[in-house]
Amino acid sequence: MNNIFIFSHDISLGDLAEEIDISSSEIVKFLFLKKNKSITVNQLLSEEIIKDICDNFNVVFKKQNNENCTNKKVVYNNSLFRDRPPVITIMGHVDHGKTTLIDAIRNSNEASKEIGGISQIVRAYQKDVNGRKITFIDTPGHEAFSNMRKYGAQIADIIVLVVAADDGVKPQTVEAIKYAKKVEATILVAINKIDKPSINIEKVNNELSQYGLAPEKYGGENIFCEISAKKNIGIDNLLNHLLLLGDLLELKTDINNGSGVVLEAKLSKNVGIVTNILIQNGILENGCFIVIDNCICGHIKKIFDDNNKVISSAGASMPVKIIGLKNIAEAGQIFLFFKNKLAAEQYVAKSAKKDSFKNNNAVNRFQQNNKDDNSIDNIFILNLILKADAISLLEAIKDNICRIKIEGAKVNVIYANVGDITDNDIDLANLSKADIFVFNIKSNSAIKNRLKSLRINTHYHNIIYSLIEDVEETLKKKLAPKKIEVITGHLEIKKIFTFEKKNIAGCIAKDGFIKSKSKVRLIRNGEIIHDGVLASLRHKKDDISIVKSGSECGTIIKNYNDIKENDIIEGYEIQEE
Repeated sequence: MNNIFIFSHDISLGDLAEEIDISSSEIVKFLFLKKNKSITVNQLLSEEIIKDICDNFNVVFKKQNNENCTNKKVVYNNSLFRDRPPVITIMGHVDHGKTTLIDAIRNSNEASKEIGGISQIVRAYQKDVNGRKITFIDTPGHEAFSNMRKYGAQIADIIVLVVAADDGVKPQTVEAIKYAKKVEATILVAINKIDKPSINIEKVNNELSQYGLAPEKYGGENIFCEISAKKNIGIDNLLNHLLLLGDLLELKTDINNGSGVVLEAKLSKNVGIVTNILIQNGILENGCFIVIDNCICGHIKKIFDDNNKVISSAGASMPVKIIGLKNIAEAGQIFLFFKNKLAAEQYVAKSAKKDSFKNNNAVNRFQQNNKDDNSIDNIFILNLILKADAISLLEAIKDNICRIKIEGAKVNVIYANVGDITDNDIDLANLSKADIFVFNIKSNSAIKNRLKSLRINTHYHNIIYSLIEDVEETLKKKLAPKKIEVITGHLEIKKIFTFEKKNIAGCIAKDGFIKSKSKVRLIRNGEIIHDGVLASLRHKKDDISIVKSGSECGTIIKNYNDIKENDIIEGYEIQEE
């Protein structure tokens, strides 16, 4: 590896990789994970980014302005670059109207389909506006989906920050602002719900100003649009401003170098793995080979647009679903695509690191991270198996479970995967005494019967915060001390007295002791007739607190009168083990 890099001007990521002898995929990964920047091999890098890369890979960065520098100026053929549609990520607090805004733009009704009234997945759509296209990414607003929102911000050119006019700035509003500024995305503020009577737009403006956002009319740098997504007010104005911002950004795509980012991945019973992606560069076609983490992980068999129509190709900024990957890809993963297998193999061969895509997925990470958990002394471990219908949901669930803090207890996710509960899952749960938590999946009768026969605790949910609360409650119940029943003694009824329609049992204590107000069972001919509590305990005319073996007493069973001579009153206590 070259230990010194002399900088004179911006160069492409690929040329920098060759100069410092670091695989381009490693640099792409570093920029995406550490710097929140999605940059392809042929994109030019600024001096600041090049310096960050050199620092990360222990290369000395030097600046020199002469023609003898080691890095050569790259001349690009402008015909290889095309304008591309802007990618707009909708962000904001839960219930501020993000999905309703998407519905207003698309004339759809996704909001009514949301379980529990909240978005729980990342959705991507493309809309024609005045003969031009805009891509929209809809992110969940609930606090449980922080990672999904982070991915949404990273891929955005423009972030539409939705703030309810009657509610103002809330925790996820602040989080969205933080993510947007971190990735240096352009922010447009959409003040929603202006049709409501209780709005206070001035208050919203003042709150946003505390986070560096101010409308242009007040001398700020941000466009503020007042809208009502529900009443379809101000939507055209919002769209026109988005087109204007897209023009100002001069967004381009390199049509000869294919890349994109994974939005979601699911396992379908009918077609196998379905992967939702956003194309960032190039033209994706049927037959293209996909490379993730320096490994060829499949080729495209079918492409679907956001309306689930089969298409033959898709260009930059277009969200599509693909079939053909061999493994479940993680949300947020960068991928490259090549026209043929040879080109993909040549790229992989040049990469210095050849990690297995399969061994880097979420399932294996969970196993590796939790493999030693059972060795912790003096801590109760709750073993869990997680199953969900989508990889991003699986990651969100696991991320939130790991945040659960209960003294003396720990959650151990021993396995997590996308798809239905399988016999292997059941075998693992039975072996490890694990509970199974399932999200957005219904099991068939054969699986349910096997789970029941093996007494495996299985929890089904379709709202994420309900599942997280259930895990926490399950952990608390498991942690609670076990209760055992201790029989204290027996009374035998020798005679019955009646006073004011109440039957009083005249008894002799046969063994042990029984206390006043004790839990008791009434036993007749060896069978339990009643389970209750003593209302009183007396010796002659005095109230007593306890009667011991060999002593006589009178007693009444609370709210129960059906007693007979020779019945046995058995006293018992519930104690912690």
